[in-house]
Amino acid sequence: MQRYPQGLTTDCYLNSANPMEAVLSREIPGTLRWRLIPVAFFLVGVGMLIFEVKKRTSPEIAGKKREATAKSKETETPQTEFITSLLFCLFWNGLCSFWYWKVWEMWKIPHTTLWAWFLPIVGTIFMIPFALIGGVMILDVFKTFFRLFNPVAKLTFSAKSAKPGDTVEVKWELAGRFERIQCLTLSLFCCKDVEAGTENEIRPAEETLQRIEIEKIRGPLRQRMGLTRVKIPADAIPTGKNSDNRITWEIQLHGKISKWPDIVQAREIQVRFTADTDPGDEGRE
Repeated sequence: MQRYPQGLTTDCYLNSANPMEAVLSREIPGTLRWRLIPVAFFLVGVGMLIFEVKKRTSPEIAGKKREATAKSKETETPQTEFITSLLFCLFWNGLCSFWYWKVWEMWKIPHTTLWAWFLPIVGTIFMIPFALIGGVMILDVFKTFFRLFNPVAKLTFSAKSAKPGDTVEVKWELAGRFERIQCLTLSLFCCKDVEAGTENEIRPAEETLQRIEIEKIRGPLRQRMGLTRVKIPADAIPTGKNSDNRITWEIQLHGKISKWPDIVQAREIQVRFTADTDPGDEGRE
């Protein structure tokens, strides 16, 4: 009423097909604008869901995902891990925050009837699982943030690939506050990336077939850098892929830090019947 006081002359917009429909303003109300925010999140979520369904039902896309997953293990850094975790946390909690606010508004309304109590109670119970998931995401953001301050590990191999039964020299080097590490463990893993499910539903999943502990290193001086030999098992399954699975081998460096996120650095090594003759590579940080 303050916007349109008595005696004010203004424009009125009529629906020519139905003159009974008329409005004084065609602007979007401020409250409605806020309600459009969760709609945007909803549309993004629907798009991600459609893409995920297509990815799971398409062998070609699933195969590309296996290759991308293998490369991500080589290129993922603590910085990218933190940014990814932060973006997912903001997306989820941003989507749910509107509904948290709506439930809070329900509690602020005077409750004079049983139905008035029913809506906020049911709404609160319904939103509890979403709030718990959001809380876990927030904790993961803090975990990945603290991991940014971990010592940086670098792994270097004497050869890019090896035959079953061969021995590969593995060199590690730590930079940063490595004295905080209680125990450093070097292990060899054989993983099988399988696609379980029916013909129309493909669900990529990684299964560890074999884990061989190579060495446990204690003491800051030995953990700072070192060189050891890793023998590939004589019966090792060669690296490769077919229509429904992919075999990978990787050497993992795991550092245990008390009351702090651990260091986990993994790097893939090719196990083939004919190994490369090229000498070692540069490794990565």
